[in-house]
Amino acid sequence: MANIAIFRKAKFGRKSSINHVVNSQSLDNQGTQKNPNYLQENKLFIFDEAKNEFSYTSFVRDGESQELNNLLNNKIKELDKLAREDYKKNKEAEKDEVFKKCREQGIKPPKIRTVLQSKDLVKEVVIALGGDKSIDKAKFEKNAVEFAKKFMDKKQLDNKNIISISVHYDESTPHLHLHYCDYNFKKHTTATSLESVQCKDKTKEEKTALVKVAREKFGEFQDLAASTFDMARGQKGSREKNKEKALFLREQLHMMEQLKQQKMLELSRLNSEIRANKEIENTISTNKEIIKEQEQQINKNDEIIQDKVNKTSDNKIRVDMGALGLRRVFNKMAINEGLTLQEWTKKHGPTYSPQNGFKALEEAFKQLPPIKDIQICRDKELTR
Repeated sequence: MANIAIFRKAKFGRKSSINHVVNSQSLDNQGTQKNPNYLQENKLFIFDEAKNEFSYTSFVRDGESQELNNLLNNKIKELDKLAREDYKKNKEAEKDEVFKKCREQGIKPPKIRTVLQSKDLVKEVVIALGGDKSIDKAKFEKNAVEFAKKFMDKKQLDNKNIISISVHYDESTPHLHLHYCDYNFKKHTTATSLESVQCKDKTKEEKTALVKVAREKFGEFQDLAASTFDMARGQKGSREKNKEKALFLREQLHMMEQLKQQKMLELSRLNSEIRANKEIENTISTNKEIIKEQEQQINKNDEIIQDKVNKTSDNKIRVDMGALGLRRVFNKMAINEGLTLQEWTKKHGPTYSPQNGFKALEEAFKQLPPIKDIQICRDKELTR
């Protein structure tokens, strides 16, 4: 596939900044693998009016070329100042002459503006490569300077109007930016005004013819680019470039939608993790309260158990003391009768049997647990 020289005049809103030319790259045009001429080093050509020739410097767009940036911006300010001073000087001279004639003729003079109305005199032209894109860099750079000269001549401008010619190899397509001042110092007006198509007070047929003339002029610049670079030009009347741009924008929109969906999924996942962590925190907090209540209940149970143990010990002591005292009473009574305790018990047993007087005592003894069963009672109390 042959190389194609694509000519484009940048509109005001899409004009490349000087900072882009020497310092920064286009973030949406970094497909360097598609560029067979990829090279970090770029070329910047500047016209030296004193020597009447172009000089160049190599640079890398890594943000370190602030000196070049300042040089070009100062050149823009200088040309802009000279252009506005020239316009004002010429218009004031014209105004004086017109007013003089009007005074002689006794008529009201017309309104003549002495201030240039164009806010920005800097214009830009871009030549990008289509098709094969494989080029001879030295030849491409030489043709870039040659094209700039021919283009300025066709615009009725001088080489001193050229601000810079920058050739970029570090993007997906080799291309050049031509920045120039649009003011014609010989005719004291802008090149754009000289080329503008005046459709005011024209019929529909006349307007159509004038628009056709304007398109043919643009086509002439396309032909100039193709012939200077010895390349093919785009098909006349083709909308392919616009279709490619529309497709590119659709692809970018699709990528943005996909990225948005990914971000939404990630956000949903993070929200789920936050909710899960919140539930864990709530569970931990609840468990802490339960543990605290259980500790309180355990302490309470320990107090109950200790109280019961103490009461059981007191009852045993009281029972043992009561039994000992009863035995002493019986023994005393036996001695009084001159009998042994065993003989006294055998003799008076029926009288002091549980049925006749010690039934309550016997029942009390039955209710008291043996000493070996005290631990068992304590365990039962713990599990109650």
